[in-house]
Amino acid sequence: MAVSGDYNSPVTVNGFSCRNCADVAKAEKNIDPADPTGAKERAEKNTEQTDVRFDQQKVADAIAAHIAQKERVQPINAPYSAGNYRPPEPGSLVNLNA
Repeated sequence: MAVSGDYNSPVTVNGFSCRNCADVAKAEKNIDPADPTGAKERAEKNTEQTDVRFDQQKVADAIAAHIAQKERVQPINAPYSAGNYRPPEPGSLVNLNA
């Protein structure tokens, strides 16, 4: 026969359903024994707020600023640019007299 610490029938404390003494202690502090971390409450709070990360106007402004900055960048036509690159001659980087 197994010994259980749970009550025979759930008890209601401060509107929370409690199965044992630990649940009752949490409910007396107005903490939901079924969700002691408060994740459900935080999720409800987050859905009420507007999410700034996905504000379409701010996204459009950021894209426009990126395109404007990209247009201001001028390519460098220096001797070391990718179009004019030539690898060094074989053996030119090695000193054989050393």
